[in-house]
Amino acid sequence: MTEFSISHVQESLEFKRELAAWPHNDNEYSQRSRLVECAKQAAGIPGGFILKIVWDAEGGYPEHAHGYIQYSPRPYRLGYGCDGTTDANIHLLALKLLERLGLDYPAIYLEAYRDRDGTENASWINDLAHDPKLCSETVIPKHVGPEELGLLLHDLNAINNRSVVAELEMVLDGRGIAYTDWF
Repeated sequence: MTEFSISHVQESLEFKRELAAWPHNDNEYSQRSRLVECAKQAAGIPGGFILKIVWDAEGGYPEHAHGYIQYSPRPYRLGYGCDGTTDANIHLLALKLLERLGLDYPAIYLEAYRDRDGTENASWINDLAHDPKLCSETVIPKHVGPEELGLLLHDLNAINNRSVVAELEMVLDGRGIAYTDWF
């Protein structure tokens, strides 16, 4: 993974090199268009940068996808949702925000997926908090209130963790902890 800063993105040599690598076309799904869109998004984030991800075996991607390049604005901020690269950021946010409320996110995750094979332990969730790169590219809100919880539920839903969303809503409701409508 490569990062390049967004400060003065139009003048950034790394950005220009990256942009030159992709042919110019008007396809909104082109890599060039995605790169420009990421640059715009990252420019609006304090300390924003673009994360360049090259899919490979080390990242756990299937062989047929090796070499695919993807861009994502960072640091990840609550409410951004899913672009295919944000699952770990979202689970880290869930861990940290719920911890502040005295809730055990790994236990909630395990309860949500108790019937799924291979989901006997969620130690990988706790491991996220010890990944300095992940922590540096994720903005953890200082305050945990209804709006932050609503955005967290939105983000968990966006990465298709609907069972976790349902379980977390039951836990929050059961404890009288408010959250905004997220859908």
